[in-house]
Amino acid sequence: MDMKYKQLNERFAELQDLYDVRPPRPEDLDLIKKLQAEIETKDAAIKKAAEDMKFYKLELINREESYNQMFGSTPNVGVMNPLQGKPGGPKASQN
Repeated sequence: MDMKYKQLNERFAELQDLYDVRPPRPEDLDLIKKLQAEIETKDAAIKKAAEDMKFYKLELINREESYNQMFGSTPNVGVMNPLQGKPGGPKASQN
């Protein structure tokens, strides 16, 4: 029984070594190449999106600075008093 166990154990070790050093299957290699190409295209798309985002952020800042130069950076909101009479118009208290 010990001899049979030893033979089976040796056969198992041989088969395990053959399994560990087996060459890759062609369909596995094709799948790996396809996935690597997909990763490269997606990385390129992500890089382009990041560059576009940087461009649009700078464009937005540029437009805001241009707008502030044109119309002033501190607008006076709500300065007019709607209850006050028109300047230069007829006054009701003259008569």
